[in-house]
Amino acid sequence: VQLRAKLAAEYDYDNYADYCYENVFGRTYTTKEAAEFCENIKNGIGRSFYQSASQYVYNSADLVTEFTLEERFDILDRFTKGFDPLINDSLHELTDKKLYDIGNGEGRYAGSYTTVLYSEFLPVIFINSDDTVSGLSTLDHEFGHFTNALYEEKDPDNFYRDANYDVMEIHSD
Repeated sequence: VQLRAKLAAEYDYDNYADYCYENVFGRTYTTKEAAEFCENIKNGIGRSFYQSASQYVYNSADLVTEFTLEERFDILDRFTKGFDPLINDSLHELTDKKLYDIGNGEGRYAGSYTTVLYSEFLPVIFINSDDTVSGLSTLDHEFGHFTNALYEEKDPDNFYRDANYDVMEIHSD
């Protein structure tokens, strides 16, 4: 710890975390900006998410409920309408163009992921899950990646190459 503090001080940083944010992690934001962002999430979208999620899904009786695929998309639709219109538009892009493969069973990949059809520059969601709250949570997570990919720069030589993975996970959670 002392060695790292000394290194940071040699380069005029207050602490090693600030030094790493600019020189090691390859991030495009400072620790102060990260703290401000977290505070905004906590007081803004985080509060809205908690209220919406409680209203739509997480009532104690719903914890054992199964959701059809249509019901999962309906929950996301109701939930995303309260945010930036681009998020709700993204959901309609996903559903209208059927840019997903969601199901479970033998012969399916064990995990879930979002990828891109490079010929069309369109993201696609693949999910192996059941119809429970866990499956809804997986859809919500992958939908975040889908939305991020949908609005990323459409450069075939750069798609995801210089992606900021911190930001990609923020969108999905």
